[in-house]
Amino acid sequence: MRAQESASCTTIVRPSSSSCAVDSSLGGLGGCPFAPAATGNIATEDLVYLLERSGYQTGYDLNALTAMAPWLAEKLDLEKLPAMVSRASPFPPR
Repeated sequence: MRAQESASCTTIVRPSSSSCAVDSSLGGLGGCPFAPAATGNIATEDLVYLLERSGYQTGYDLNALTAMAPWLAEKLDLEKLPAMVSRASPFPPR
């Protein structure tokens, strides 16, 4: 299981607890300075998609997030970012 998948699983359990903040990054960009082989963070667009499809309101514009990820990859001269939703595009809303 990739780190992002593990974070997604953990995140979906947390809203029912007292947690009120979740850390993410556009496109899943990043990693950990203490774990050089870390694959990155949970992508904000993946997290927003997961939470909204689970019935939570996030206040984020998923279309804007998915449009920004390829732009960011281009600015950083990367072929792609780890995010899944911005590569596949979100399914139509329920």
